[in-house]
Amino acid sequence: MLNDATIKVPKNVEDAINSCTDPSSLRQVALNAMADAGIIVRHHGDDLNYRLNPDAVERPAASSLPVARPAAEPTVYRIIYPHGNDRYEISGTSEQELDQKEARIRSVFGGQR
Repeated sequence: MLNDATIKVPKNVEDAINSCTDPSSLRQVALNAMADAGIIVRHHGDDLNYRLNPDAVERPAASSLPVARPAAEPTVYRIIYPHGNDRYEISGTSEQELDQKEARIRSVFGGQR
């Protein structure tokens, strides 16, 4: 839900957190400052139950989100036996890529063919 969202932290919340010198009270100081700034909403009578205020969240425009491009599908396959009955099935997008992968695998076994 909030994976692509950001929250701008007001200066007074940063100042409250930075001015806290007792690690045991840091959580409470931070929660109080965020509640005062309207970033979180606490439920009455329960100091442990709070929710993020949806109005405090900024979502990036759709045009600024990165576009996921699928990786190139392997189109070339090769089976090699670098040592005894050890079978390796390698795949790649070109013969050159397969040659590099095969060389790396064979180097582990001392370059035997």
